[in-house]
Amino acid sequence: MTTATPVKPATRHDRYADLLPIPALSTARCLIIGVGAIGHQLARLLSAMGINTLGICDHDTIEEANLGPQAWPEMYIGTHKVVCVEETCSELCNLTIATYAIPFSHQIDVENYDFIFSCVDKMEVRTAIFNAAINVHTAALLKHRKAISPRFFFDARMSAETCRILAVPFDEPGALDLYRSSLFSDAEAYTGNCTAKSTVYCATLAASLLCAQFTKSLRKFPLDPDMTFNLLSGEYFKTPPCSPSSSPSSSSSPSAPTSPSAASSPTSSTSASPTTTSPISSSP
Repeated sequence: MTTATPVKPATRHDRYADLLPIPALSTARCLIIGVGAIGHQLARLLSAMGINTLGICDHDTIEEANLGPQAWPEMYIGTHKVVCVEETCSELCNLTIATYAIPFSHQIDVENYDFIFSCVDKMEVRTAIFNAAINVHTAALLKHRKAISPRFFFDARMSAETCRILAVPFDEPGALDLYRSSLFSDAEAYTGNCTAKSTVYCATLAASLLCAQFTKSLRKFPLDPDMTFNLLSGEYFKTPPCSPSSSPSSSSSPSAPTSPSAASSPTSSTSASPTTTSPISSSP
């Protein structure tokens, strides 16, 4: 008489268990600052994948103009975005969620998170988030803490049908320098017309690309420090991964952009067309 082999119960991770390190995924602590077009989609993706802890920071409430580009139900108009995201993500997975319905500030405990995602629409705020995260990381190193947090910083920028994704491992000085070179003032940013600023399909792509970089970090794969996609023209620009000794001046190669890409020429006023890429300063 033979005994039937017990069938292993299906789990949330079955379809990607051979792709991702599930223990690392299920203990990941992620903080998203800005849960509008990109951040809203990103929060849903990370929750569905089964992370451990999600922090969401945004002081805005939902307006009617947000419904199309940010994919909110009409019943949420007038509600804080973080409240809506918390409700949605709680339905997707049993995870710990911390909400901050305030502008980003020192009140946000970035040291409680391993992965920081900047999905904001102001360069000044983006710079403040990066500086806060790297300062906390450096302080943890100086104190010789066994667990160093945060460890990774991801930045998403979008304008209409163009998105730019930047990934920064904090233990790679070359990546830090490369990211700093992408920053500029809000006064230099090209904002474009308010009726041609944001699309939900571009935001969804940006959120997916952020998740892809996140999963590469879990697998200890080299990250793509700077990627730009223009959906209208079909153009794609990519900067090669940085080595610990690399710097922005040494990171060029035939696969790097040979013409100004989004946000690298902030004062340009060229609008998106099948042959051009519009500068990106925000993810509205």
